[in-house]
Amino acid sequence: MYILAVAVILICVFITGTYIWILYLKYRQRILWNELYALMKTKFASVANLLFTLKEIYNKEPELYKMTSSCVGSFILSKTPAEAAAAHVQAQAALNILDESIKKYPLASESDGYILFKSEMMKTDEKIGFASKFYDESVINFNNIIKRAPFAAVAAIFGIKAKGNLKLD
Repeated sequence: MYILAVAVILICVFITGTYIWILYLKYRQRILWNELYALMKTKFASVANLLFTLKEIYNKEPELYKMTSSCVGSFILSKTPAEAAAAHVQAQAALNILDESIKKYPLASESDGYILFKSEMMKTDEKIGFASKFYDESVINFNNIIKRAPFAAVAAIFGIKAKGNLKLD
């Protein structure tokens, strides 16, 4: 009888410990996502400011304005990491087109505001790259752990599912 009680207690302790470890990994993921999201938010705030700074160019090229403002709107409305990542990729495409388009306007492309914007974007993109790498590594680690034998059973009991990676490239 005592052996059965000890076995039940040990199983409960094991399940509880495993569940706490899974929760820790999810919490770590959330912290890394919050850091990445804050960096993306900084980038999108800069892009939104750029919309106001380069009004005259956007008046001449309304499609570029629509594309840029659309990605800012998509980011603001994003509710999941995947949606935010998609908005980030869309913003990067819009900024690449802007880089090509702004060459037609030497006054704008050589302005202090645009040069500062470009240098800030390079720094922010580098930080976003590192943060997304750490986030993706934590997602891969989490997904690998909940597929393994004891963790898979506990994850199934509590309905914990694997997460998807970001694709910011």
